[in-house]
Amino acid sequence: MVSNTLSVEWNTLPTEVDSLMLSLEGHEMMMGTYKLLLKRSADNTFSGDLLLPVCTSDAMTWLGTITPINDTSHASPLPISVRMTL
Repeated sequence: MVSNTLSVEWNTLPTEVDSLMLSLEGHEMMMGTYKLLLKRSADNTFSGDLLLPVCTSDAMTWLGTITPINDTSHASPLPISVRMTL
């Protein structure tokens, strides 16, 4: 398993939002819910190390959302799709 850094730019969020929650579920196979906290960095992006569980097939799609934590502006979640291949 190899981790990848996931970076998100969300310029319309208030500066007091310091983290986002990524939530993913397998599309082809149910493998539970994967959650990852993305922290704001000095360059105003949010990032974290993404390490998804391995499936028995050669490829898998993960679908989910990215949601601001402690957001007073009530921004809508961002949809995300991640395709994992061997």
